[in-house]
Amino acid sequence: MKTGKLLFVYLFFGIAALISCSKEQEKTEEKELAIDLTDPTYSVLTTYHGTVIVNGSIIVANVSEGPLTHIAAYTSCPSCGGLIALLTDNTDPNWHSSYWKCTNCKSYFNEVGNVQAGPSIMILKTYPVSKSGNILTIHDL
Repeated sequence: MKTGKLLFVYLFFGIAALISCSKEQEKTEEKELAIDLTDPTYSVLTTYHGTVIVNGSIIVANVSEGPLTHIAAYTSCPSCGGLIALLTDNTDPNWHSSYWKCTNCKSYFNEVGNVQAGPSIMILKTYPVSKSGNILTIHDL
């Protein structure tokens, strides 16, 4: 009888482990969004400081600085839920260290979402962006 119970336990937990592993693999699959810059909807992204919201919750911006050409972030502030916008005012005291600004609580975030000035203490969700020709790809959606 012990052998039967052990077999049952092994099969039960073995199957549970397999199901768990397959669900974990699903979570790690990378989802991407390709944006054609020749499409009139997205052509604003070919100009410096041009921004567009895609998928209803991701802001994409042309920053044309150094190795970065485009960046993307979640449109809601992690602190207050306010709208995130690209910082374009070069007279702003946080101009040199920040790319994103919450229009509500005035938190500032750099290109990878780290807080540069509060009140937020939470990181802004950002997305890697790559460019090949006229196609921008937003990764890790």
